[in-house]
Formats: sequence, structure tokens, C-alpha cells
Amino acid sequence: MGKNNREYKSIFVCLTSYQYIISDIIAKGIFTDNNERSLIILKYVYGYKPTNNNYADYIIIPKSTIGKIKTIWYSFNPGWKLHFKQLYYFNDRDPITKNIAKYCNIKILIEEGLGTYFGVDGILPIGKTIKPDKAYVGFPNLYKKNHSKFCICNKLDYKSIFIKDNIEKYISYDINYPCVDVLFIGQSVDDKGIILNEELKLIKELSQDSSYSILIKPHPRDVNPIKYKINSNVLIIDRVNSILPIEVFAHKIQAKAIMTLYSSSAITLSTLYPEKTIILTYKIYNNSIQISKEIEQFAKLCNIKVPESIEELKKMII
Repeated sequence: MGKNNREYKSIFVCLTSYQYIISDIIAKGIFTDNNERSLIILKYVYGYKPTNNNYADYIIIPKSTIGKIKTIWYSFNPGWKLHFKQLYYFNDRDPITKNIAKYCNIKILIEEGLGTYFGVDGILPIGKTIKPDKAYVGFPNLYKKNHSKFCICNKLDYKSIFIKDNIEKYISYDINYPCVDVLFIGQSVDDKGIILNEELKLIKELSQDSSYSILIKPHPRDVNPIKYKINSNVLIIDRVNSILPIEVFAHKIQAKAIMTLYSSSAITLSTLYPEKTIILTYKIYNNSIQISKEIEQFAKLCNIKVPESIEELKKMII
């Protein structure tokens, strides 16, 4: 933690491992450019133990912590002042993020997934609850279409964050897997188990009779990845690396195709590696999976393939 009476100009609120990685990188950039230390809040982010450094302090909020932001705040360090120049946020529906926004002059939205643009089940797109003054996004035109009324849009260069020479300055990891036909990125399971059923059905069909070798990247919140071990030619990325964003180490995995039902990582991966075959598989088996109508347009924009049958899918793995 930081020292008493320390004032921070920038604060980040992270709810996922992806958000933590991005925040840490941006915080280091702020320190390099302005010699300013940032504060990073990790809410329910498991698997990370931030090390002491010269560019950021951290508050780790466990899932058992409840209460108002001021109570949480001063329980960690009563000397910190609850006012900041700028808030970097990813999700404006989070209660702690909404509370902290009251004490910040400038709100800066960072894109994370399709929720930034499209509402889900009647929920507003990210950026409607806490209106940003600035936004860092991968697709400015799409962002302006949804949020042009109230913010300036600056492009976030994914490659400046995720390419090998950059990311390895910030985190340490060891990826050593054999070449495979398919790198499959798992989804978070819904209440009805529909997503899981679709994933397992696809993996079983591709891996049967050793037709294709498959490497599974489980979702960071997946506590039971062993379910994917359907056949001997299916490998599962270990827990230490599965909580990392796939964008961090995709360049170290040799695969003929990268697949997922509809993970937003397909979009960032297609931006990072336009030469790779990226495939969304949500149309193959079950039309009951509800996807925003804009996703197909997004896939076309990023040159992502969307097959409608297993036969069509197999032809893409070359």
C-alpha cells in the first residue's frame, strides 16, 4: 500500500485480470511521462499479487468486503484523500466505480469487449451511466456511433500494449505448448449452461478420432476447466496462465485457427494479428444463443469468420 497522506491524480478500478493488465501498463506510462504515481483498485481480481514498484499503489478488495466506498477506503488507509484528477474505468455499472466517479474531475473510459458498444438484455452500453470525458478504444468509428454526443475519442493502439516487446516488460509468464490445429477460447458459463453445452459439443466433434489437436484457453473465472478434457488430443492451458488475457500470449502459441463462441477477445486478436484465422462459432449449432445483431457487422469489420456448419468450419482450419 501507499504512504499516509499520499495524493493520487489517477485512479483505476479493475474487475478482471484483463483490466488489471491494461491499468498497470497505463499507470507505468503515466509515471514515465509525468512522474506521477497512480492508485489501482483490484476488486475481486484473483491470481495477482502486485509487487512493490515506483509507479502505482494498490488496494485489493476481497469479495467478502461490503459497505460504502468511504468505509472501504479509510479502512485501507485513513491518510489517503478521496479526490482525484482522473478516473480510468472499464465498467460503469460497478457500484464502487460509480461511487469513486463522484470524486474525480475527468472520467476516462477504456474499451473492454462488446459491452462498450452494445447493450445486453436491456442494459445500457458502457459509458451511458458514467459519461466519459475521454475514451480509449480500438474502433473509433464504432465508438463515435454510440457515444459521440458527450466525449472525445482517442484511439487505443492495441499493439502498443500487447505486442511481445511491450507486454513482457510488465508481466512474467511461461508459455510452452506444442503446435496445434485449434486454439479455443472459453466463455463464461451462463445460468442455463447453454454456452457450455455448445462449447463441449464443438470440441468433441473436432477432437474425435484425433481429427484436430485443440488447446483450450479457459475463461479466467472458470473454476472447472477439466470439463474440456474430452479426448487425449485436447490440452488445457494451466491455471496460472489461464487467468491472463489471451492477448498477452497468443503470439507464443502456434495454431492454424483461433476459435471462440463469441468472446470479444476475437476482436482484439484480429487487430493484433490480422494474418491469423479468427473464427466465431456461435452460429454452428444453436440459434438460441442471443447475440447482439451488431456482432456480425463487427466480425466483418475485423475480417472474422462466422461459419454456419461444422463442415464449413473445418474448411477454415488450414
